[in-house]
Amino acid sequence: VRKFKHLQNELRARFFTCMEALRSEQTQLKGVVAMLYSVGSFKDRSKGVGFMEHTRLALSVPIHIAAIHLCLDDPNQYILIRAGLATINAKLRARIRVHYGSHLECQYLLSTYGVLAQTLPLTATYEIDMHRHLKCIESCFRDSQDGSRSTISRITGIEPKADDVLLMGYKTSNNLGNHRLRERVKELFLQYNAGTYEQKRHLLDGLIASIHNSGGRFLKQDKESVWQEMALKEARNKVTQIFRNYKRRLGTPLSVVTVPPSIVSEPMPDDVLFGRNRQSQGTELLHNLVKERFEEYASLDRGMKISLVESIMQRIREEGGRFLEQGSNGWVELSKEQARAKISKRISNYRRNFKKVAS
Repeated sequence: VRKFKHLQNELRARFFTCMEALRSEQTQLKGVVAMLYSVGSFKDRSKGVGFMEHTRLALSVPIHIAAIHLCLDDPNQYILIRAGLATINAKLRARIRVHYGSHLECQYLLSTYGVLAQTLPLTATYEIDMHRHLKCIESCFRDSQDGSRSTISRITGIEPKADDVLLMGYKTSNNLGNHRLRERVKELFLQYNAGTYEQKRHLLDGLIASIHNSGGRFLKQDKESVWQEMALKEARNKVTQIFRNYKRRLGTPLSVVTVPPSIVSEPMPDDVLFGRNRQSQGTELLHNLVKERFEEYASLDRGMKISLVESIMQRIREEGGRFLEQGSNGWVELSKEQARAKISKRISNYRRNFKKVAS
C-alpha cells in the first residue's frame, strides 16, 4: 500500500512488520497468512525487481507462513504460476492458493478462505483504507492477550445497511437494496433471457458490481441469525434465482415478451441520433463524453464498464436527451439495453481509431 524510493527501505519495512507480528504469542503458534495482490491498480509495477531479496528475507525471518494467497488478473501470470506450482513440493503446494479474476472476484474468493473483505486495506473502488485493517490487527493483539474469541468470528457479524441486499429464503425484504435489485432485474430480464451462458454470466457480474458500487452487499443469516456476506458464486446463484422467479410470476414465456418501439415524430436538439451523418447537440455531447472516458472504459472489467456506460446515459438524460434511431416509420426511441450496446460499441470504435492514429 506504500511506494518506496529504494529497495532497502522496503525490505526494512517488511522486516519490521514481521518482527512486530511475532510479538503476538498467537502468531508464533499459528503463523501468518501471506498475500500477493496484483489486481487492477494494485498491480506490482516492479517487474520482478527485488524478487530474490524478498525471498531471502522471507526465508530468514523466524516466522511460520501458514498459507499464501496469490491474487492475479493477468491470464499469462496465472498460467505461469499454476505451471510452476506443479513442480514444487506437494506439502508446500497445499499451502498456496492462486486466485484469478477481477478485484471483486478476488475479494469474494478470499472470503471463502476466511480472509474477509472488511479486514483488508483495499476497498471495492481501488482505494486504500487502512483504518479497518489496523483495527483488525489491534483486535488480534487484544485477543492474544485476554484469550477472548477470535477477531474474525466477531467481524463476521455484519450490521445490515439500507443499501444491502438481504436474502432471507422465502421471505421478501423491503430493504432499499432489495428494491433496487428487483428494479434492475425487471430492466434486464429480457436481455438476460436472450443471452448466451457467457453473456448471462457477465450480466450477473455487472449487476452484482452495480450493487457494490452503490455501497451495498449481499447478506444472509446463519443458524444463529447473524448476518454474513455471501461469496460471489453464492450471490450469483441467488440473483439467477431471482430472474427465474420473475419469469415465473410473469406467467408468459420470455421468448414472446416484446416491447413495442416508441415512435418519435421529430427529434429534439438534445437527443442522441444514431446513424450515419446524424448531428445534434445530444450527439455532440455523447461524442465528447466518449472522448473523455474511453481510456477509463478500457481499464475496467465488464461489470464496471456497464456502470460507466450507464453514467454516460444518465448525463444525457439529465440534459433532456433521448436515444433515437431512424426506422422505417420514422424515428424510434431505443430501449435502455439497445442504447447501452450502441454506446459501448461507439466507445470501442473510438478507442480502436485512436490507437491507429497514435501508431
